[in-house]
Amino acid sequence: TLAALAALAALACAEPADFEAHLPRTTWGVPAFDEPGGWKAWMQSLAAAGYAGVEAPTWLVCGVPDFSAFGCEHECDAARAATFRAALDESGLYYIAQVHTCGYPIASGEVGDHVASLEALARLAAGTLGAALANVHGGCDWWGDAPRAEFFARAAAVEAAVGLPLSHETHRMRALATPWAAASVLLPGGAAAGALAA
Repeated sequence: TLAALAALAALACAEPADFEAHLPRTTWGVPAFDEPGGWKAWMQSLAAAGYAGVEAPTWLVCGVPDFSAFGCEHECDAARAATFRAALDESGLYYIAQVHTCGYPIASGEVGDHVASLEALARLAAGTLGAALANVHGGCDWWGDAPRAEFFARAAAVEAAVGLPLSHETHRMRALATPWAAASVLLPGGAAAGALAA
């Protein structure tokens, strides 16, 4: 997590000649992504249009019929995963896994459950699905500074253990849902700022 922030800062300071954009395409609202049989053609069309990657929720790739149907973890259909990996490989796109700790609606408010969910889903994303990065919708917006700090400190440990870079999205219902929550984690002197220094 701290490494991701440092990389962003380095990019922001880079000379324009040193910067090369790698644009991913999200699958939100893309009917062509609903059927695995169309993944190969869709991804090849993305590559031809200049995209470098694709972002998709793990539950969608894995065939969970309703994202609100899983608690803190979900299974992954092996045939869908293989079809997805083959489409990625043939198109040359990278994968950004969208990971939702403890699902929607959020199945638990316990920090430990969210950390366990993050680790399980990050391992699935990195291993079975071949993700280069996980974009995490993690934690709960009702957490105070202490549980928020604990979650991000433990998330950094998950990132190191799994070996998959994690980004944490500012998103409704999640630990970074408000500017104040994000500031408590990101800004020096913030109540939860020590979480990322670990």
